[in-house]
Amino acid sequence: MKFIQTRRLTQEMADTYQRALTGGPFYAAAWLLVGIYGDAFSRAPLASWGLLLGFIGLSAWRFMHRPIHVDDEATVVRWLRL
Repeated sequence: MKFIQTRRLTQEMADTYQRALTGGPFYAAAWLLVGIYGDAFSRAPLASWGLLLGFIGLSAWRFMHRPIHVDDEATVVRWLRL
């Protein structure tokens, strides 16, 4: 039973990583589109550019936070919670 649970957690970790890679850049692109359309970059430039840089930074972090290859359930759960 332990092997099956660890295998499911490993699959969930891989799925989470894949979704994060495809979804991450869309936050920055969506904010850029909304910010330009709503004129946010001229009304509140510091907040607007800060949000854009934050989204880009989080997207880059998603590429660096790769799945681990271990058979320890606690380590996989810790990776999923990060």
